[in-house]
Amino acid sequence: MVDPEWHDFYEIGIDFIDSDHRELVSIVKDIERTEKNTDYKDLQNNIIKFIVKAREHFAREELFLSEIQFPDLKNHIQFHNELLNKLDIAKRLCESSTDEQGADQCVEKMIHLVVEEIFKGDIAFKGFLEDEGYIQ
Repeated sequence: MVDPEWHDFYEIGIDFIDSDHRELVSIVKDIERTEKNTDYKDLQNNIIKFIVKAREHFAREELFLSEIQFPDLKNHIQFHNELLNKLDIAKRLCESSTDEQGADQCVEKMIHLVVEEIFKGDIAFKGFLEDEGYIQ
């Protein structure tokens, strides 16, 4: 299983981005907890909460990257859109889960999307932030 814990090496160095990332990790931990407790109503609510927060985060991040003229913004927006599509697929998987195994697969997919894709995707612009002096 992918680790749903916050680690300092996930930090980008921009406060609002790191704060959003911490909140996304916290929601994923709530998703994992509610799945383990077989509280499927709470599981659905947490998944919706996660998707709403992810959309808000992506919009804020894209605006910031536009303001600082990140040269690969178009590809990063496309990356976000692909993630949102994957989140919608994971949400449908969760909604159709009728047993513990299906719920486990759903939760694993959500954790993977956060840890493996969102954070690793944002590493793509961290070098730019360093080169341009936005972070040290």
